[in-house]
Amino acid sequence: MLYEQFKKGINIGDWLSQYDIIAKKLLTEYSLRQHFDSFIKAEDIRRISSWQFDHIRLPVSGYLIYDVEEDHLNADAL
Repeated sequence: MLYEQFKKGINIGDWLSQYDIIAKKLLTEYSLRQHFDSFIKAEDIRRISSWQFDHIRLPVSGYLIYDVEEDHLNADAL
């Protein structure tokens, strides 16, 4: 099975989950965009790889990617 190839993983929490808990700003479209664009960057992924991790676990809070009122996925967040 595919998952058997994964031996050493690391969690990248607070990027796409729990924003409302860690945020020092109100939950607005602008503050979310800033957070998504700056919390994890390509250099962070390269650093994780250099530590010999072969995968990341990426928790995702539904409210960040799904608009309940409009009943659709938020394409910008995805």
